Amino acid sequence: MFEKVVSFGPYGQWIAAIASTFSVAVSGTIVAWPSAAFPRMVDGSAGFDFQDTEKSWLASLPFAGAVFSPIPASYIMDRLGRRNTLHASILLAMLHWIIVAFSSDFYFMCLARFMSGLFCGTEYISVSIFIGETVDPNIRGRLISVTGMM
Repeated sequence: MFEKVVSFGPYGQWIAAIASTFSVAVSGTIVAWPSAAFPRMVDGSAGFDFQDTEKSWLASLPFAGAVFSPIPASYIMDRLGRRNTLHASILLAMLHWIIVAFSSDFYFMCLARFMSGLFCGTEYISVSIFIGETVDPNIRGRLISVTGMM
């Protein structure tokens, strides 16, 4: 309703596109987490220690989750819409970080890391489609390329 009354023009499209790509930055923190966390696990300051094989599972599970989520996410996008799918997928990322912050159990960490992969796979396709469908064709390419810069 508000969009019909007030038009923000291309500036609003830039703001919406950049705001939606912040979820790509969140997925970057998810992928980079092992490089910061594993040294603390090795020296014992994390409060728990995982074996090398367990750490490799924790590092790779987001990529496994990202493989499984794009196809179901496309159906969810058709049902809920692109923006609502982005909002819902953020809940997966938030739940991931809550579990990582408060759990020292390997299996809960695996669950959290797999959920983060579901988030990454969902948001990668949702952001590009959201930008592609909501912005003016004259600036569409530039705004979709912002996703790669995040």
